Amino acid sequence: MTIKFLGAAGTVTGSGYLLDIGHSQFIIDFGMFQGTSDEAALNRMPLTFDPKKVSAVFLTHAHLDHCGRLPLLVKHGFSGPIYATPATQDLTEIVLFDSAKIASQDMEESPLYSERDVARTLQLFRIAEYHQPFQFKDLRVQYIDAGHIIGSSSLKIEQNSKTIVFSGDLGAFPDYLVKPTEFFDSADVVIMESTYGGRAHPNENPKKLLLEHLNWAENQKGTLLIPSFAIQKTQVLLSLIRELKDEGAVAAKTTVYLDSPMAVRATEVYKHFSHLLNKKSFNFPGLKVTTKSSQSRHINEVSGAKIIIAGSGMMTGGRILNHAQKYLSRKNTRLLFVGYQAVETIGRSLKEGAESIVVYDEDIKVNAEIKSIESLSSHADEPRLIEWLGKVNNPQKVILTHGEDESRIQLASRIRRELGISEVLLPKLNQEISLD
Repeated sequence: MTIKFLGAAGTVTGSGYLLDIGHSQFIIDFGMFQGTSDEAALNRMPLTFDPKKVSAVFLTHAHLDHCGRLPLLVKHGFSGPIYATPATQDLTEIVLFDSAKIASQDMEESPLYSERDVARTLQLFRIAEYHQPFQFKDLRVQYIDAGHIIGSSSLKIEQNSKTIVFSGDLGAFPDYLVKPTEFFDSADVVIMESTYGGRAHPNENPKKLLLEHLNWAENQKGTLLIPSFAIQKTQVLLSLIRELKDEGAVAAKTTVYLDSPMAVRATEVYKHFSHLLNKKSFNFPGLKVTTKSSQSRHINEVSGAKIIIAGSGMMTGGRILNHAQKYLSRKNTRLLFVGYQAVETIGRSLKEGAESIVVYDEDIKVNAEIKSIESLSSHADEPRLIEWLGKVNNPQKVILTHGEDESRIQLASRIRRELGISEVLLPKLNQEISLD
């Protein structure tokens, strides 16, 4: 039995694994590379395996860096089942069609795949429920809740006497919105994410911090811009604002614009699967949903305090750029980051203190305040990663992926030191490792 690392080996995106058990091959996740131009270029590298020979795909969750290249498999001949939880299936449909649409509008590069490829991919999806092990060929597969986003999973795959656990992306348990991260109690091999290796989340109260920014907009009659990821982060923000309005800490009349069609669709999925959530409602007085471009443009005509939640979360595209173009030069504007900002993104530049940015070929002077809340991460930090792994009895081998090399090195050192696991591996892209 071998495993090949198709992505997220020294990076935090492009997750993908090829599991070969001799007579059959399986893929766990096949996500898009994101971030720097060099990382994005990896999406176009030739496949190092034959998708026609892959028997099935097991998907952990619907973030683009885990599901974004699935249509490429279908485009190159894959025709087996793709297993995922029901919530993951619904979110993946939104994510993949959005990805194909954006790619079709790119005038510089040809799309990786089309909406037709996405439709063919979605036809292959099969349901995998939490806590209900199922058999596929020689594999016994079990999904449990990873607590990262709605529908997210960790996987246990058993073949003969060998047990392999894939963490997927682990949530920052206990999470404000989704149910707590679950644990496996045994495995021979653990493949684990390491996004926050070497780091601990700050001991902040994100609700209190968010309130300060909302009250600033009310008191200054200013504009609070919040670039937000459409899945999970937006729903957390809406739920927190709802609580603050219910408590009277934020005025009912204060207008909050949800200006992201993708986030609107994702929120409907969250509502549909509310039994998987700690919080059940995202509606409140003053919430205005703007799906049409004309509605988005109208926001600028409204005076007084306003909060605008718009995609994308790292300001790599989407409607947040339109608002940045209008508002960043104004002193009564505050830009609030609530998530990770990758290298070579506008978000990262602003967070590092850029005095001006270029949006749609226009140079924008930054007079707005730039703020951030660091404690709304949906990823487990290093203490939580150690806690999760510590629940697994006596793994022979731990393989760290989905993290930059420095994060993996620091986490590996702590695993060896505190958990006494000597064989901790840091694979490279397309490296193949024996699991026997």
